[in-house]
Amino acid sequence: MAKFIQPRIVSEFKCDGSICPSNCCKYGWKIDLDADIVQKYREMGIDCAYWDNELQKYCMRLLPNGSCSLLREDGWCSIHKRFGESFLSTTCRRYPRYIQSFDEKIFTRSFTLTCPIAADLFLRQNDPLEFIQVEDEIPTISNISLQDVSDEQCESIINVNLASIRILQNRRMTIDQRLLTLGFFIAEVGDFRENPDLFRDNLKMLDELCASERFIKTELPKFCRAIKFDAEDFIRIMFSLLESMYGKNSDYGAGGEFFDLIQSTGTLYMDDDNTTSISKSAKKYLKLKSVREKFFKHASIVIENSLVNEFWIQCFPYRFMNISTIQNYFFFVIMYKLQEFLLTSYLEIQRHKSHSLNKSKVEDAAIHSAKMFSMIFEHSPKLVQKISGIAKSKGDDLRANLSSMLQV
Repeated sequence: MAKFIQPRIVSEFKCDGSICPSNCCKYGWKIDLDADIVQKYREMGIDCAYWDNELQKYCMRLLPNGSCSLLREDGWCSIHKRFGESFLSTTCRRYPRYIQSFDEKIFTRSFTLTCPIAADLFLRQNDPLEFIQVEDEIPTISNISLQDVSDEQCESIINVNLASIRILQNRRMTIDQRLLTLGFFIAEVGDFRENPDLFRDNLKMLDELCASERFIKTELPKFCRAIKFDAEDFIRIMFSLLESMYGKNSDYGAGGEFFDLIQSTGTLYMDDDNTTSISKSAKKYLKLKSVREKFFKHASIVIENSLVNEFWIQCFPYRFMNISTIQNYFFFVIMYKLQEFLLTSYLEIQRHKSHSLNKSKVEDAAIHSAKMFSMIFEHSPKLVQKISGIAKSKGDDLRANLSSMLQV
């Protein structure tokens, strides 16, 4: 058995294809199968696997329309319906749970929001997500594995993650203020590998400080005044990322509602001659202040839960070992701000069409966006590389970095 740390709500998830509007087994993805489960299925008279030379694994045979060959008309997996979850392959049994390991000493787990049922369950939680420790079987696959870390270092990583999440869940601050505070925390806590004793002392002190009344009333306003939002640099970064998402060199085929969202965003910032100017677009974006405020008012819980989930499952600020923890943090901020930029622009267009933005519409749009972004970041390495490159180019100057992103 292994030790897992996860949001409590992960234990409540049950797959039900009959109510799922977007089955994972309809996307045309390659579903790899364990060799022993293939043998088990064959003994049961179920011939559904083929050998994939590229992956060097058994994979599920798909129908011409991209659906899994075991998918029933009512949305259920025929194996799951007849025999239960224990008869599923590792991939299907684990999804949408997202597991990472720290040298196989401690495992963390949450949801990938590509599953619409898990996303709705997770993102609509009104109370701050509670993290618990449970025991479970050692997974055969984990998504991210930090190697060669001691038990003590594993504990330090987990404690930084959980302290960061407490900052993201502090509802006495706006979303941007939480991100600013998180940056201060990560910059000050130091590297757990250099001086473990000093690191532990720093972590405890900073965790208490960032939650204190003194910090909220005295220190945070000082930090906010030091950040001068550079709208032109922000727009320049957003436009370059949009090009990575849907330009001619994109590796992600955005479609449906999300493609419409991107297209409508471009229309909003386009001049009468069908061109875009960074300076003019920056001014247009700044005028969306009231829309952003309504977005935060109606969708703050969804935003908070989405940020917490992504920070946890992606192991920030240790996600990318080739860049610093500050640059990892900045990657996280850019990732969120891209999502917020698209949604704010989209909501402005919807406001013009319907003259109103009620809570239900804004919340639904935020949840839909979180699902789509989860899929994009999992399946668009070029976009991830682009964001990583921007974070790295900005260096470790926290104030300069945040002036390109935050309006505090």
